[in-house]
Order: sequence, then structure tokens, then C-alpha cells
Amino acid sequence: MEELNPERLLEMGKKAVEKAVKYGANEAEAFLSEGFESSVEIERGQIVGAMSRKEHGLGLRAVYNNAIGFAYTTILDEKSITETVERAVKFAKANKPDENWPGFPSPKEFPSVENIYDKRITEISPQELISQCLFNAGNSHRL
Repeated sequence: MEELNPERLLEMGKKAVEKAVKYGANEAEAFLSEGFESSVEIERGQIVGAMSRKEHGLGLRAVYNNAIGFAYTTILDEKSITETVERAVKFAKANKPDENWPGFPSPKEFPSVENIYDKRITEISPQELISQCLFNAGNSHRL
């Protein structure tokens, strides 16, 4: 799979919205995410499991005559994204219209929020994570 930088994710989202409109949606919005998860399981001071994984996905809300459909995929290739768009539009067409649907908000810039991300967390090695977990588990009886 190709590198999923923010520009590439944005491009995928724009193409998904364009496809939804092409397939009959009056409106559509895409949600893309990418994340990384690590966990260590410790029981009675012993490691019983550890894992790390990268996650990503695309969700699409499509609106057809004020009825909403949603679909999501974790496979970000052209075929899966197209199938996800088709499902969202199909669900919208099958759904009951919402008489009070106000429409999606207009695109706008959001303010930047500083100092909420600690890059050290994403740079921690699996060995360091395990060491920290064992240390914390060993000192938990002191609470």
C-alpha cells in the first residue's frame, strides 16, 4: 500500500465525495482517519500479550432527497473506496427522508490548536513500552 500522507488522504476523500454525487447523492461528506495503537497485557507481573498496529479508514455519509446513508471501510484502495461509496448512496436511497435535514455545513477553516500532541508517545519503542508497563505494574501495589 502506498504512503498515506495527509494530502493523499484528502485526495481520497475528495474523490469519494465526487463519486457519491456521480452515483446520485445530492450531498456527501467523507471522513478519513489514520492512527497507530500499541498495547501490552500484563497479568500477575508477567507479559501475556503485546501488539502494535496501524489503523486507517474512510467513512462516507451520502444524502439522497434528505435521506442519509453511511458506509465505512478500512481498506483504502480504489476498489474498496468505490464499493463503500456505492453502499452509502444505496443506503441513502433506501432510507426514509429526514424532513428536518439542514444539509451539511459549508466548508470553512478551523482554528489551529497548539500543544495537544506529544510526539514522544509515537516514538516510543516496543521494548520501552513493555519496560514502562512492567515498571508501572510492579509499582501498582503502592497505590
